[in-house]
Amino acid sequence: LDMVSSQVEVLTEGTQENQYAQPRWSPDGRKIVLSVWHQGYQDIALFDSANRTLRLITDGPAMDLTPAWSPDGQWIYFTSERTGIYNIFAFSVPDNLLYQVTNVLGGAFMPYPSPDGKRLAFINYTARGFNLHVMDLDPKTWKETEASSPLSDSKTDPANSVDSQPMPLKSFLPRSYSPFPTILPRFWVPIFGGDEDGLQTGLLTGGLDTLGKHKYGLVALYGIESQRLAYHLLYQNDQFFPTLRLRLSDLAFLHTDLLRNSVGQQIDYWERQRRVSADVVLPVLKFRWSQQLSLGYQREQLSSVTTIPGGFQVPEEGILSGVRITWGYSSAKQYGYSIGREDGRRLLVSYERMKKDLGSDFTINRYVGGWYEYLTLPYLKHHILAGRLVGGLATGDILLQRAFQLGSPFISEEIITPDETSYFLRGYPARKFRGQRMALASLEYRFPIVNIERGIRTWPLFFRRIHGTLFADTGNAWNQHTRIRDFKTGVGGEIKLDMNLAYYARFPLRLGIAYGLEDEGVLSGYLAIGNAF
Repeated sequence: LDMVSSQVEVLTEGTQENQYAQPRWSPDGRKIVLSVWHQGYQDIALFDSANRTLRLITDGPAMDLTPAWSPDGQWIYFTSERTGIYNIFAFSVPDNLLYQVTNVLGGAFMPYPSPDGKRLAFINYTARGFNLHVMDLDPKTWKETEASSPLSDSKTDPANSVDSQPMPLKSFLPRSYSPFPTILPRFWVPIFGGDEDGLQTGLLTGGLDTLGKHKYGLVALYGIESQRLAYHLLYQNDQFFPTLRLRLSDLAFLHTDLLRNSVGQQIDYWERQRRVSADVVLPVLKFRWSQQLSLGYQREQLSSVTTIPGGFQVPEEGILSGVRITWGYSSAKQYGYSIGREDGRRLLVSYERMKKDLGSDFTINRYVGGWYEYLTLPYLKHHILAGRLVGGLATGDILLQRAFQLGSPFISEEIITPDETSYFLRGYPARKFRGQRMALASLEYRFPIVNIERGIRTWPLFFRRIHGTLFADTGNAWNQHTRIRDFKTGVGGEIKLDMNLAYYARFPLRLGIAYGLEDEGVLSGYLAIGNAF
């Protein structure tokens, strides 16, 4: 791949007999070392880019993997289990000799030399798991191997290599990189939801291209009774700087007891929200923390899918459109066996401006701030105490629906909701509490239950771990004034299954139950992905 022109030139193509992986250019840019699978063997080979020939530097039943060049191009380091245990080996390019560099009990993997060639970093497996190790390099202390040192002429002769014949360049003309061959969906997950007429059924999928420049996620639902399609599509482009993020959705949301008549009767209201948004995201990535600033435009059309009886209030319909700016900070970490974020915090501040000059039927200013804290409990690995404090304020036109709504997610709403304009107060009906101001606090105890780390044969499904959560939420939404005793509290628990789909897509499924402690509280269940925050 030419990084300047984005032209792709195919140097060699794999077949059923020969498959290539883990290529590494030599420091002088003339050769490529790679791992090659051929005739049932996994070996290391050298590819000469000038004459298009490939020769083996190892050949045998041992698994030889992850080659890496020394900075001077004199040595090739790789992992092999030719001793019965994975260790690091070094191949001398000038002498065609093979040496054993490490002699560990658990396994040594993925060698990588320092820029000065004096030290070697590698992954070491012990009884405590995988860790990063660094060792000094001294060829005088290495052990020359018996089986492959020196390599016989038949193994190094290009005529007897895996594919030593010159490759016709006309078959491998340079071409521009295209993401389409690899961006197709690799998994489909069934999902259920609800609309004004009852049950929805559908699927969740997503994908990304080989270079990770294009990513997308799609949730699509079809109402069995309403016969209407609902969807949420998210696309992210990292091909350029800054990142471009696009959203497109058409969803219906429940506002519990929103409509009221003159005698105090209340009925539910279903609102259809058709939304399109575009954001430019500027990330700042550091080792211990990250920040991002996003600037965007959003256009949302509000319409009713509820037949409103006479005498009841009629919610506003029309267009909400405007600009928004969001700043986020995170120092939270996730480790190999983590069940979520730990050892850090997240901060979030956002401002939205909707006005008629920007195509909106209403003028609204909305401010939101959030603090999220993640503490690892002492003496308990990956047991997390997580806290959340979120507040919001809106000015301008006041809609019957209000700027903020609090309540439980409706079935799988937390999966399909396009962004964080809905704030979930678990244990209460969906969007039960509404206002121009909002405050929400949560405390969660998250604990691991069992590490499964197992799949089903060769199916594209891998189960990682099961973990649980006990939580308490308290919050309220109001217009002018509120009191502490007006805040609503809900408690509950969640069980979560972390798994991988299609071999690479992380899919943490969460099933929860919540109960509201105040008069309006209900016992509710819901389905979601990931942790609540």
